[in-house]
Amino acid sequence: MSLISNIENLATAIRDKFNSLLSVHDKGNVSGAVAVDYADGSVQKLTVTADITTLTISNWPAAGSKGQLVLYLDLSADRACTFSGVTGWATGSAPALKSGLNELVFTTIDGGTKVIGHAVALGI
Repeated sequence: MSLISNIENLATAIRDKFNSLLSVHDKGNVSGAVAVDYADGSVQKLTVTADITTLTISNWPAAGSKGQLVLYLDLSADRACTFSGVTGWATGSAPALKSGLNELVFTTIDGGTKVIGHAVALGI
């Protein structure tokens, strides 16, 4: 392979990775125990059909790299959600999810050992 071909392949791989970070991964209908995989993308949408008994997030980037996950939770009615593995909330406690679109952001810099939750918008 030529140098130009290698550069073109690398540029394509970088573009594809960048686009995957911006794409919204739609997990569809969820309830009960919900597992969110960071490897599916840093922006994910869930349609919540009943209470979430446990929401867990796996596959955070390794310690020393920032991991930021944006979750859009779409609800037809107010729902309860237990966030497993979130060690703290910017507002002091987990939000009550409201009917409509809820935007939550989770961040970590240590591979998910400490995860901070941010309720950006509730019930829009």
